[in-house]
Amino acid sequence: MEFKLVKSGVWFKPAYDEDYELSKKVAQGNIVTAKTERQRNYELHKKAFKVLSIGFENQTQCECLEHYKARVLIAIGHCKIIYLEDGSANFIPDSISYESVPDDYTFGILYNKIVEKVAQMINVTNQELAEQVASHF
Repeated sequence: MEFKLVKSGVWFKPAYDEDYELSKKVAQGNIVTAKTERQRNYELHKKAFKVLSIGFENQTQCECLEHYKARVLIAIGHCKIIYLEDGSANFIPDSISYESVPDDYTFGILYNKIVEKVAQMINVTNQELAEQVASHF
């Protein structure tokens, strides 16, 4: 079982509702071991996926969200380039999972690039897109 904790004074408490529910499964008086690992900004991660979702819903070129996400990530350069024998290039989008993006700073830069590209692709301003995202949180 794994759940996230947040430090509050000298105590740790469940970070989110789902973590609270999981923590209730640990019997009172039991000793548990915690492995510390700094988490990225969960809210920003959710917003990044909301930006991609809004972009996908407002376009007609990709049939599924995963393809749209790949298209955006490649467009902002968050990808690997593999050159084939014939000299052509294949682009493979890099992941934006917690494990693959090292820190909040790097993810913040990536998030801003995603917002800028999606706004451009669906022909709205960055601010208009940010307001649409904010209305869902």
